[in-house]
Amino acid sequence: MTFTKFVDIDNFLEYPKDDINISRKGYLFDASYNDIFFVLGEPTYKAAQKNEYDKVSVEWIIRWEDGLFTTIYDYKLEWKDALCRKKNATDLYDWHIGGSDYCVVSRVYTIFDRMEEMRQGIQQAIQEISEFYKNKDAIEEVKKKLQLA
Repeated sequence: MTFTKFVDIDNFLEYPKDDINISRKGYLFDASYNDIFFVLGEPTYKAAQKNEYDKVSVEWIIRWEDGLFTTIYDYKLEWKDALCRKKNATDLYDWHIGGSDYCVVSRVYTIFDRMEEMRQGIQQAIQEISEFYKNKDAIEEVKKKLQLA
């Protein structure tokens, strides 16, 4: 299922509240800010940008092709400001998943399962490249020794 991420909170706020009806439906467990950024890019809302400090300091808002909305947000997490958030961007947190239906939770899990598969693929490629260059160095050393012999 495809989705569109809202780039600006003001675009999202144009929707009538009765059409949205979002509340917490579940959690995205043990994810970092960087994990979500890797998948969804910049957050739709950052309290630090608006000089606001409320219960939600960073939030991604997406709309699925069937019209359902999903939000992924921190809740009562002390980021304080953008600099602090960047320092803690790798810390794991149980992010809140909001939505207009409980099915959005499994959709979010599907997105992040794919991210994990991609990450594992990238790590495997890096290992293979490392092994290749380690072997390449060993081959070069053997060649040098044979030339010297």
